Amino acid sequence: MARICSIFPLAALVLTGCAGSGGIERLAPGEDAYVYRGEAPSWLLSVDPRVIIFDNGSQRIVKTAVRPVTKEGQNVFRTPRLSISSRPGRCTLTENGALYSETVSVVADGRSYAGCGGKALASGSLSGSQWRLVAVNGVRLGANSASMLFRQADFTANLPCRTITGRYVESGIIVSFGQITASADRCPSTEVETGAAKVLEGLVTVAWSSADRLNLSSNAGSITLER
Repeated sequence: MARICSIFPLAALVLTGCAGSGGIERLAPGEDAYVYRGEAPSWLLSVDPRVIIFDNGSQRIVKTAVRPVTKEGQNVFRTPRLSISSRPGRCTLTENGALYSETVSVVADGRSYAGCGGKALASGSLSGSQWRLVAVNGVRLGANSASMLFRQADFTANLPCRTITGRYVESGIIVSFGQITASADRCPSTEVETGAAKVLEGLVTVAWSSADRLNLSSNAGSITLER
């Protein structure tokens, strides 16, 4: 799985190479890749020890490695077609609220892009985010069989046999759930439905393992979400 992490501790690598085009979904970074992203328009930057790939959906640039230069607190990579620079500082993606430890700027073929990278930090808010519910207390669910949606102050968890709704209040990495209601079971309920309901009964700790994966945990158990 590609990791969202700083490219600069790799201590080495920018690029020289070829270009093409292709959708962002075909970025397909390697197992050792570090990934940066930005918005308006959406773009991805994948860096591994062999190659950097920049892709904004309509343009794809592929390069091979050279060393960065440190200048005025920034790590700067330059080639004739790509310039990448990073500076430590909290950076938030507007679209999903994901929070990172570095701000990143990219110039690709003369066009500028701004985004985030480095270590994935706790998100500023769950509000407005939608997730696949992939496990409850370590029990994995089938692909796309359950989901969880956070609106401004309320949530909906669609489980295989039951829908759970309620309210939530965030305070840093602590979320307080309340006013929980559950639909009638659509099928015989399982440990997934029972376990999820217990986790969402009170105070929950949010732990982000990346911008696209988090764990909700309480004394009653845990729920793993991905997007």
